[in-house]
Amino acid sequence: MTVNLLCIGDVVGRPGRTVVANALPHLVKRHDIHCVIANVENAANGSGLTEALYKKFLNYGVNLMTLGDHIYRRAEIMVLMAPGDGGEIIESLRLALALDVPSAIRYPRDSVPAPLINGKTRPFELGKSLTLRAGRDATILAYGSSCIHALEAARYLVEDGIETCVVNARFAKPVDEEMVRAAFERGGPVITAEEHSPYGGIGTAILETAQKLQLPTQRLTRLALPGDEFVAHGSRAHQLAQCGLDAKGMRRITRSCKVGR
Repeated sequence: MTVNLLCIGDVVGRPGRTVVANALPHLVKRHDIHCVIANVENAANGSGLTEALYKKFLNYGVNLMTLGDHIYRRAEIMVLMAPGDGGEIIESLRLALALDVPSAIRYPRDSVPAPLINGKTRPFELGKSLTLRAGRDATILAYGSSCIHALEAARYLVEDGIETCVVNARFAKPVDEEMVRAAFERGGPVITAEEHSPYGGIGTAILETAQKLQLPTQRLTRLALPGDEFVAHGSRAHQLAQCGLDAKGMRRITRSCKVGR
């Protein structure tokens, strides 16, 4: 018995969906196709797949759909968040249990730091950041465990005459668009800080969001772990210092961005 398969490599946005809708029925009939497999990770305007589009592809005649990392850009698929201290770990778990979509909570294997702010921890609100410190000269958008180092760096930067706004981004998906707009419209350099690869992390998400909002991205510096370099074994504190992700490294990067611009 011969089984005829049709594999469609990548369906991108509305143009790709239109081609599939118009051409697939004729191809299936002409070549006696028994099973159609399509990669649809970019079907929803280049960012994943929605339930409505999934049903449309079934109606078009697609039998199996494959996905990729782009699907995780959609909050309907999964929420990505990172708490900055012990209280925020509890609040992020509360939100995750209340949501009707899967969630991923990112936190390093380390001791929980002191509270980022005095008083009761603010509840996690989906897609909303939290400003930890005001400042007009530069902005650090910190993700999760980087928040404590960003606050310390901001205190150092006062000695350099640089008042730095520190924001606890909380979410890599969905990104707080108001946070991104405010950071870039503030006028100074914008630094993202995360214990993550520079590829596909919150720095990338903020860059994409800024471009979507038509904001100038020349002032953006993404501070992350090396993407293509081996980080030698050692204590977490040593590795963070080596990668420029401790307070001194953030101070150095912010100061160089401010002076250079």
